[in-house]
Amino acid sequence: MKKVFLILFVFVLNSPVFSQDPVFTLVKVGFDNFNFFYDIKASPEGTLWVCSNEGNVFRKLSSSTTWEHISDYPGTGAEAKALFVAADDDVWIISYGNGIFHFNGTKWEEVSLTNVPETNKWNCVSGDINGNVWFGSNDKGLYKYSAGQWTNYSMSNSGILSDQINDLLATPSGKLFVGGYGTLQTFESNNWVDLGFTSNIGFGERIYSFAIDNDGLVYIATTKGLFKFKDDKLEIYGDTKNRDVYYAVFDRNNVLWFFGEEQAFDNYLYRCDNGTCKKLDDKNLPHQCSGLAVGSDNLLYLIGSLGPNILVIEDKTTNSDKELLRQPMVEISPNPASDFLSIKSPQSLKEISLFNSAGQSLFAAKNINQTHFMLNLQGRGKINPGVYVLLIKTEIGTCRKKIMIQ
Repeated sequence: MKKVFLILFVFVLNSPVFSQDPVFTLVKVGFDNFNFFYDIKASPEGTLWVCSNEGNVFRKLSSSTTWEHISDYPGTGAEAKALFVAADDDVWIISYGNGIFHFNGTKWEEVSLTNVPETNKWNCVSGDINGNVWFGSNDKGLYKYSAGQWTNYSMSNSGILSDQINDLLATPSGKLFVGGYGTLQTFESNNWVDLGFTSNIGFGERIYSFAIDNDGLVYIATTKGLFKFKDDKLEIYGDTKNRDVYYAVFDRNNVLWFFGEEQAFDNYLYRCDNGTCKKLDDKNLPHQCSGLAVGSDNLLYLIGSLGPNILVIEDKTTNSDKELLRQPMVEISPNPASDFLSIKSPQSLKEISLFNSAGQSLFAAKNINQTHFMLNLQGRGKINPGVYVLLIKTEIGTCRKKIMIQ
């Protein structure tokens, strides 16, 4: 009897512990004359943006439940391949062969390619904490766009290992992760570091995407599994070895979600919390996934081979979407700020997080349990002037506040 009891006890400990399964809802967003969304991103303020293979762009404001077609987007008619959303009023869209487009808060503009770029075949776009925008090309390496000037990093003029760049991630610390054809590198202070993609994963394998958790750890979705970059080493996450993992994302409760393929047409979505993972299934899960994003309501938005639809996933376990709908009254001063921020609330403050324009967490104060908190901006390392977002959790709910640091 003792032996049987021990076996059952261990089984319970190692089984996924989730009180409820998520709710899957298919929402029509696009038009019937196209059938594939290429990318979806959320702004720091919580607005969702999505673009399609026909060059149509849609957005859903954080305060709205409906999607709006952006009719004045000038790239309509050619595939819009990827998005970078620095803020609601700062959006970049790349196409494959039809230019780069930027929304500056008032109007769309086509970015001039006459200065440096020798290509118009773009695969990915990201932005760093210094306001630079990075573009990964399909054939000419990496390009940095800063104040209207272009800088190219190719195999012929730098230490980059591939001229085909599939995805990029800029971290809050200023490090740029660059996923090329069968290569993985970081770039920081003009120094290239090879992370040994070939030796760890295999020659000719591919990086699909990057994700970053609330602690700043970077995860890499590849054709050979999901890898975590920790202590300057790559390590496989869970039992994903030798699986295709296409996209991974962390929600606002630091719960990991990832989509992949175990074998042909056997696709899966996993939810992982504190190392415990559960495989999820639903009739609406697509055969191909092209992006995952988390909205301000903490709902997961999944795009892929779903026609003009987006799969919306509500995590009933955390119920954080209900908390986020209860907006507390919070007073922040001064704004703009340079040294300190005073944050006051009628309710007890629980947690305060600071995000940059790329939506990356720079600082988090937890277990505050008081109604007034002073945030020392100078004591948090180098914070460059610009627009930032505060995520403030109180005992009744959560709100977001845009601030200017000067």
